[in-house]
Amino acid sequence: GRAGDAEHLGAYFLYGFLAVKVLDGKIKDKKMLLFAAFLVAVGVGGLNELIQSLIPYRTADWMDMGINGVGAAIGLAASRVEWGV
Repeated sequence: GRAGDAEHLGAYFLYGFLAVKVLDGKIKDKKMLLFAAFLVAVGVGGLNELIQSLIPYRTADWMDMGINGVGAAIGLAASRVEWGV
């Protein structure tokens, strides 16, 4: 794969996994909890890419966003197994 893909996948796995833990108890409906956690994780990735697009020596990358989303989704699935969400 491309350089950095594994790091993106791992980081957004953690964002998704931990976002569920942070939001659990604040959002009662489990589907909404997972949806909100996914939006938080992917939102962090989107903000990161936006900021990179504003820095002259960096570039935003849609592929990174996709990998971030996959990592977040795997993190959500792991949270369901770990915490029964």
